[in-house]
Amino acid sequence: MKMSSKLDYVVLCDSSSQLEEIDQIIDKYNPKIITFDDDSHNFLLKKNIDHELSDDYLNNDDLDYIQDLSYQFSKWYAKSEISKLIEYEEINVGELFYVEFTHFLTPILKKFFEITKICQKFNNPFFFSSLSIINVLKLLSSNIETLNDKAEKQSSANKNTYPLKFGKITLSINTEDIFFKKFVKIVYKIFNKIFLEKKTEQSKTSVLLVNITTLYFEKFFEELPNHLINLIKFDTLFPAFWNYKSLLVIKKSGCYIENNETLSNKINFSSSKNRHLIIDQKINNLLKQEQFFKKFFSLNDHTFWNIIKDDFIQMFTRNFDDAIQNFARVKLLLEKYSFSYILLFSESSPLDLIIVKLAKKFGIKTGVLQHGLYYDDLQNLNYYNFKSDQFYKVLPTYSDNFLVWGKLMQIHSEKHNVPNEKIIPIGCPFFDIHFNEMKNNKNLENEYVLLAITPRTTKNQTKELSVKTQIEYENTLKQICEITTNINKKLLIKVHHGTTFHEKEIVNKINSDIVIKNTGNFYQYAKKCEILICVDMSTAILEAMLLKKPVVLVLINDKDSYPELFQNDYLIITKILDLQNVLTKLIHDNMYKKSVIENGEKFLNYYLTNIGTSSNALLNFLDKINNEKN
Repeated sequence: MKMSSKLDYVVLCDSSSQLEEIDQIIDKYNPKIITFDDDSHNFLLKKNIDHELSDDYLNNDDLDYIQDLSYQFSKWYAKSEISKLIEYEEINVGELFYVEFTHFLTPILKKFFEITKICQKFNNPFFFSSLSIINVLKLLSSNIETLNDKAEKQSSANKNTYPLKFGKITLSINTEDIFFKKFVKIVYKIFNKIFLEKKTEQSKTSVLLVNITTLYFEKFFEELPNHLINLIKFDTLFPAFWNYKSLLVIKKSGCYIENNETLSNKINFSSSKNRHLIIDQKINNLLKQEQFFKKFFSLNDHTFWNIIKDDFIQMFTRNFDDAIQNFARVKLLLEKYSFSYILLFSESSPLDLIIVKLAKKFGIKTGVLQHGLYYDDLQNLNYYNFKSDQFYKVLPTYSDNFLVWGKLMQIHSEKHNVPNEKIIPIGCPFFDIHFNEMKNNKNLENEYVLLAITPRTTKNQTKELSVKTQIEYENTLKQICEITTNINKKLLIKVHHGTTFHEKEIVNKINSDIVIKNTGNFYQYAKKCEILICVDMSTAILEAMLLKKPVVLVLINDKDSYPELFQNDYLIITKILDLQNVLTKLIHDNMYKKSVIENGEKFLNYYLTNIGTSSNALLNFLDKINNEKN
């Protein structure tokens, strides 16, 4: 191939490329090299190859704008030209996978904006491009040569992975694993007579609890026999019990167990062939709207519909098939029991949306339980993380009630148009067991400094996709390890489950005695710590405050966030450069440490209601529904 010397040669690469061939391109063309992910950046860094990051072409405003666009594109299903074409039993199937679709689309949009700005920088560019980038690049340039692709595929081992404790051993369980599913099926078959052949008592109100882990609500189940409630526990993500402790909790509670297997056995599903005939007809109808999709999925007069079309159809097909089966199971469940109320954790998952919408048809009330420390915006700032919470329907759209942890979330919800009568301050039921344990054991240990981190490696949003964020996270982790080593403090790192980053590799280079835990309940580690360091906002902060531990916050992704927690000195917010001084003062100045703990307790009392008695408050609320019914 003859190439003009006037061309600007540019390499666009990521971890899917065979990066070794770049050496040859450098020797021949002396190109500008731009990397699109952390792995390719680190590879080139180790080889001392000069390069830029694709992130260098975007600023924070760009990232926010791209994220907003992704949220807007995710609402394709609501358009009048389309909405009726994608319904199944009056449920809009496109809405069921709006989260999955956004996670798929956001990296593509980010690449589009990065490549647009790269093309604008060079007068006459010729690109050597990774295969994963090339489809977007073709929208903006025709001067392209493809880099060779790696043979191996990226692992998705951590998807649907959860920690489950078996005695003293905690294992990461992939709930999609075929052997795990068979294990669950066998366990339920063995205990079928205990949990599935009981009859509900007509004098009691029947309540459905959806995908809430048993030990997460241990105190709730413990108190359940004292209330006139038939509780039906419906689990599709993980089993209702997996060890002796969880089995005992379920047995003593007297609740009823349902899952996909118990319901599927009673349903005569349409054959797979018939289901696909229905879906194929839906897809044919959709594809007749090709012009709509080309116009809707476009930016700056460039349609990207053809880039996403195949993946979109696969996503739609799979979710439509799941919807047919989930609809049948949920319908049977609602017909089998005369439910008065349904409790869920969200309105964003496909199953939860089906349950909420079918419940409306059956005249059953639903309530969404707050299950994390959310980004309130009482300071009237429309920032990135708050918009993320809005997108994931943290504030419920369809449910009759929002069961919040306390006053702050109540004010926040009202401010964002959740009617006051829908908001029920309950408290946090899964803190109850911790509160009671702490009350009975006041001699808390101070074995180590605890670092709680949630690596931004899920890459579902623009800032998580940013290589700069990954680099900052890695550097922050290194510096925290170095600081705790310098002051002779043991460090234990608790990594949020379901996330992966090369923490062990980073940490071992600094201090191999540092312990990393990827599984296990955070509380079991928090109660033995002297100080909690948290990277960005996390529910872990509340657990540490409950245990009367001082909390130090280092911000990466939350730098531009202004929730109430970050105000009024409720905790210590510090830059990494000042962390060693902060830790030293907390360790040696008891009065300072005491004041930090007291400030944390102030926030805890403001944020949480019914501390230690939330389970009873929730059960009393459900009792009240029964009284109103009668």
